[in-house]
Amino acid sequence: MESDKYTILCVDDERNVLRSLKRLFFDSEYKIVTAESGEEGLKKLEERTIQVIISD
Repeated sequence: MESDKYTILCVDDERNVLRSLKRLFFDSEYKIVTAESGEEGLKKLEERTIQVIISD
């Protein structure tokens, strides 16, 4: 069930890195949310529950 997935927020200013991380977790049990800046990442944190943050 989609709502049972853990959510990972990936923050990086390089789109290619974010796309690579999404591909890495594509077939996993995790939901991936991406942000291209710290400010965008903070907004995503306000919008949903995030269990893990990956940032450069």
